[in-house]
Amino acid sequence: MAPKCIFKKKAVRELKQIFDEHDKDGSGEVSVQEMKEHLKKTSGVAFSSDFTKALDKDGNGMITFKEYLMAYYRNATAADLQVMMEWVKPEMLAAPAADGPSHEQMEEFKMMFKMYDKDNDGTLDKEELMSAIKGCGFDSDEAEDMIEEFDDDKNGIFSLEEFTTMLGGGK
Repeated sequence: MAPKCIFKKKAVRELKQIFDEHDKDGSGEVSVQEMKEHLKKTSGVAFSSDFTKALDKDGNGMITFKEYLMAYYRNATAADLQVMMEWVKPEMLAAPAADGPSHEQMEEFKMMFKMYDKDNDGTLDKEELMSAIKGCGFDSDEAEDMIEEFDDDKNGIFSLEEFTTMLGGGK
């Protein structure tokens, strides 16, 4: 089992999206100069070399996402950083296939749905959903956000289709 991380997966993934916007060539690195220019353009403030040194931990003129995380989460342990980097691995962020989940994936989604449908009514209520989402390693706030985002009809009850969409299976 992976070490417990006190930081929020959603926030780390949002930071990765921001970082990737700077990483135009997809190399996994952003030059210190590009980062300074972007920050000045978006905030209107010129950043000192001390600030960029804080981002560029190894001093090579390039900022990796791990260095970005280290600057943003100064209290993160090496184990925390390892977990956060796992959260943003390309396979963890991969978009679902345009044609939807495979037959095997759909069967797995159905099995999971049935496992969490404690009252066997063919839907997941909020309590059942919270249990399912938290069982996947998300905290309560993240679970609430996911329920709000993927509950298409906003009734607090998930159908198999809504559950499948939430798990990345498309519609």
